[in-house]
Amino acid sequence: VVATYFHRTIRCQTCLQIESLARYDVTDVMVSDIESGQLSWRTLNFEDEGNTHFEKEFGLDGPSLVITLEDGDTVLKWARLDRVWEIYSDVDAFDKYVLGAVEEYLEEASEFAVKKSKSQ
Repeated sequence: VVATYFHRTIRCQTCLQIESLARYDVTDVMVSDIESGQLSWRTLNFEDEGNTHFEKEFGLDGPSLVITLEDGDTVLKWARLDRVWEIYSDVDAFDKYVLGAVEEYLEEASEFAVKKSKSQ
């Protein structure tokens, strides 16, 4: 599972705050999942050459937090967490929303891994 914060080259204070809150949730709260390799965090400028394909792939029209379930280089499922823009000033609601989505994807990743190991 990968949590990616996509941003533009020019960044506003709200964008930076959303990134900071999301990074904390993923890298500090979910630290055991980061350490086990089940979860990773990345920040990408979707305006940089080589990253522009993400705009179409994830329907980006601005800075966005996207959670993906990946198998190697293949994205199996993804969710763009648009509500972060509505709730960034309510840290408890923000944490619940982001952590809930990440935990849901981690559960799906575990189920996928079990199915994949049984089919081999």
